[in-house]
Amino acid sequence: MTSTGQPVAVVPPETGFRLVIQTHLRALAAVGCAAVLAGALVGGVGGRLAMRLLAASNEHTTGMTTDDGFEIGRITAGGTLQLVAASIQFAMIGAVLYLLVRPLLPGPIGARVVLATVGIGGTVGAILVHPESFDFRALDPALLPIALFVALPTLLVLVFAVLAERWLAADSWFSRAPWRHARLALLVWLVGGLALVVVLPILGLCLVLLAVLHRWPLPDRWRPVVLAAGRVLLVGIFVMAVVDLAQDVPLLV
Repeated sequence: MTSTGQPVAVVPPETGFRLVIQTHLRALAAVGCAAVLAGALVGGVGGRLAMRLLAASNEHTTGMTTDDGFEIGRITAGGTLQLVAASIQFAMIGAVLYLLVRPLLPGPIGARVVLATVGIGGTVGAILVHPESFDFRALDPALLPIALFVALPTLLVLVFAVLAERWLAADSWFSRAPWRHARLALLVWLVGGLALVVVLPILGLCLVLLAVLHRWPLPDRWRPVVLAAGRVLLVGIFVMAVVDLAQDVPLLV
């Protein structure tokens, strides 16, 4: 009873956990849609434009095949669809990782978008640049493919993060729509194809972790420690990627 004599509604634990799962599934639907759009536009269309620029700058490589199986100088519908599909799959894997690291990103929405763009985009770009790759051994000038391979994932993360943060907001359709409607947006994950091989195990582990934390919540005194440790880990990964990129660039230029 409350102080006014009104009964207090008691939510069964299983109902409360169901609401927690629904909230996370709504978020999963939101970032999935953001990943499909960002992957198709930036990774697909932007990637095709970048490949065209590299081909135009390296006419001597026309007809050669890149490490990813694309023939330089030849634009086909099948090749474009393959590029779009691959970009969407990578973006959807990144979307799940974004949900995992998002609680570690400090500040308002704008700050989170900037940190994700620089941190995640820069890290992925650094990973893509390696001296043994055909794209960096055969294409000139050397700085052009390096710049494109860093810029494209960074731009993709920027577009994705802007869309994701908007659609994860409390006033967005994904958050406010009736559950029977919002859950239909989860079907977008079927577009992920092979990405689901990576995504589903991660989601399974997250579900187990949610159940454990729901049953045994983390003590308040431990939360700042876990948060600080997570942020240190993210910064460490980013620094290692930047150092690796700095070591590779002189070998390519």
